[in-house]
Amino acid sequence: MEEFFIRLTARKGYAIELIIASLFINILALGSSIYVIQVLTRYIANGVDGTLVALTVGVILAVILEFLFRMLRNRLASAVSLHADKVLASKVYNIFNCAKYSALNSISKSMRQELMHSLDSIQNAYSGQNICTVLDVPFAVLFLLVITLLSPWLAMIVSIAIILSLIMGWLGQRSISDTASKLNESNIAKNGLVAATISNADTVRMFNAWPRLLSTWDQITKHSHVVRTWLEGNRGLLQNASQSLTACMTVAIYAAGAKLVVAGQFDIGVLIGTNILAARALMPMSRFAQMGESLVKAQQAEQRLAELQRLPLELVRGTAKKTYTGKITFHDMSFIYPDMPAPLFESLSLEIVPGTLVAVIGPNSAGKTTLARLLLLLLEPTRGQIFMDDIDLRQVSVVWWRRQISYLPQDLNFLLGSIQDNITVVNPDISPAVLNEIIRVADLREFIDNSAEGMNAPILENGAQLSQGIRKRLALARALATQGNLVVLDEPMEGLDDKGQAAVLHVIEQLKKQGKTIITFGNDEKIVKDAQTIIDLSQKPVPAITQANT
Repeated sequence: MEEFFIRLTARKGYAIELIIASLFINILALGSSIYVIQVLTRYIANGVDGTLVALTVGVILAVILEFLFRMLRNRLASAVSLHADKVLASKVYNIFNCAKYSALNSISKSMRQELMHSLDSIQNAYSGQNICTVLDVPFAVLFLLVITLLSPWLAMIVSIAIILSLIMGWLGQRSISDTASKLNESNIAKNGLVAATISNADTVRMFNAWPRLLSTWDQITKHSHVVRTWLEGNRGLLQNASQSLTACMTVAIYAAGAKLVVAGQFDIGVLIGTNILAARALMPMSRFAQMGESLVKAQQAEQRLAELQRLPLELVRGTAKKTYTGKITFHDMSFIYPDMPAPLFESLSLEIVPGTLVAVIGPNSAGKTTLARLLLLLLEPTRGQIFMDDIDLRQVSVVWWRRQISYLPQDLNFLLGSIQDNITVVNPDISPAVLNEIIRVADLREFIDNSAEGMNAPILENGAQLSQGIRKRLALARALATQGNLVVLDEPMEGLDDKGQAAVLHVIEQLKKQGKTIITFGNDEKIVKDAQTIIDLSQKPVPAITQANT
């Protein structure tokens, strides 16, 4: 319930208008009951047609005004809900983009998908329609007050029905709390299995893994079906109980009212009108009680998103130099993953002056890519520091720093968009002349010219439709578009034919002439032989550092 008030108070002007609209709606809703009472007591008793016409016109006007106020309130409530949903969605998406990589990487992909689905649960629970339902709940007192003025005894019956309705809603929320959590766990497991099946489609087919995956899928689906069946049964029970409660209230009102009519203490028209008022008083309570399941799901979603929002964020507003020279210094640096018995490396100290070609070598899992990620501030050293131009990287704005780096990753991932979108993503203001030169240097010209849409050709599914060589060339062009003074190349020769390797070597030579600091990660002799400094991560725990040309 707290979220309802947060959403309303976030836009106080709308909140005031919503409350005023709800007041008019519920006052006008009294019109139908008053009409019934007046027709049965005044018109039937006296037979004056003018009275009937006046009453009918009046109630029609009340119904029309109530309809207009409801439409206005729905619009206002939807605007309040939409604004809050936008703010929350932007905040969550921003965390996925700006949380520290090591912290975000501790959350599984399937859980990340479920976290995004959590937004839907919150949006459904706090929709404009549900906001209107909550606003109508306090006005049940208005109908109850009118009933009390007509008959305190009948008001007591309605009060009991309202209390029972609230108790049913509370019990319903408590009963589905654990079950909704189990359903969420099933959804996470299903998302993970589907993602693994799609991303490993070749492996599934080549090794006939589908029977095993199907068995796992059936188990998860069976568990999910049991949970869903229970939830649907509980939902149906609550709906049927609400209908039965309304029916019992009607019976009780007519039974007690009939006694009062026979005793001459009540009028039959007033009895019928009272029943209409009682139904209007109970209606928002029943609707609120039936919101229990969506509220429970929303509360659990809020808890998950609250944990996500506690993740540490990268330093966006930090130091940003006007000009970065390309100098890098490692000072007594070590790194160890939490689940590893020993560090990948430790006591790494080295000053890299601008314009140096450094080759980081070592076998697989020696820590080459990890060291590259440390340079990019995707990871943080376990001990020690990295300096750029004698400034600790921990004090530097990550946005500014990554604009200083021309980075070619080992894992070739691309964004949804065109070829040009992907190349210029880090530098959208790059000039056409420079862009064309980058395309030529990266040896992409032939591929682009042969594409029907040229630079506007779309890249779909992370570039899965492209060959490894084209993906590597595209990633190289993206790196060059940054035009940074620090060049980080992770396995730059991997997956390239002789022509592609020659293009990479030519790029490295050109970057050396421009005075760029180049750090390569890989064991290709064509690059290593020209490196001025070699960091050998196969030497444990302290890497071996040699000056190859001295």
